[in-house]
Amino acid sequence: MILSLMAFYSQGAVDPTRPLNSKGQSAEGPSAVKNIEVNAVFVGPLNRRAIINGDLVTEGQVWKGIEVKAIDAEGVTLLDNDQIRRIKMNQKTVLKEHGNEG
Repeated sequence: MILSLMAFYSQGAVDPTRPLNSKGQSAEGPSAVKNIEVNAVFVGPLNRRAIINGDLVTEGQVWKGIEVKAIDAEGVTLLDNDQIRRIKMNQKTVLKEHGNEG
C-alpha cells in the first residue's frame, strides 16, 4: 500500500491534504499553465470539487493563478485573465500565451 502511494506521488500527483495559502493557491504559488485537463468532477449536495491536471480544486479557489468559478457534472468554468473558459471533463485545452495571439 505504501509503495503504491509513493509511486502515485512520484508521478507528479499533488497531496490533497497539503495546506493552502490565504488566496486558495497551493503553497507553491501561481505558475503559468498552458495545458488544462479536467480529470474528474465530484458534485455533492454540500460541495463541488474537481481534479484539474491532477490537483484537487474547489469552487472559488484560485488554482495556479486561475479562478475556479464553477464546477458541475460536465466540467469546470475558469476565469483566466478576465476570460471565461469552459473545460469539459477529459477535454484537453491549450491556453495561448497572452500578447502572442495573432
